[in-house]
Amino acid sequence: MRRGRTGPAAVVVYVLNLVLELIGFIAWLVIVITGKQPKGLQDVIRFCVSYHMRVTGLFLLVTETYPPFSDDEPGQITQPEPVTPLPAQPETPGGFEPPKAPEPANEEEPPPPPATAGP
Repeated sequence: MRRGRTGPAAVVVYVLNLVLELIGFIAWLVIVITGKQPKGLQDVIRFCVSYHMRVTGLFLLVTETYPPFSDDEPGQITQPEPVTPLPAQPETPGGFEPPKAPEPANEEEPPPPPATAGP
C-alpha cells in the first residue's frame, strides 16, 4: 500500500493562506479606495482558494490525485444570469390577515366599593 504524501501540500496551503490573508486585506483596501477590484488581485485570491480546496479534497480522501499547482480553469468570473420574476399569485379570499388589536372597553366609572359596617 502506498503512503500518502500530503505533507508538502499542507505546507504550501499554509503559505498560501498567509498570502491569501495579505492579498485579501490589500484587495479590500483597493476596493474601498477605487470602488473596484483589479483582475490581478482577483486571480491571486482565486488561485489560493482553488488550490486550498483541491488539497482539502486530498485530505478528506475525496480524491487520490495530488493537487496540481497550475489551474486549467478560466480565471474570469462570469456575470450571473438575470433573475426571472415569480409569477403573480392570485389573491385568495380569506387569506392571511394580521390580527387586530382588541377594542378598548367602555370607560365607565367603576362601581363604588361596598359600604362596610363600622363598630
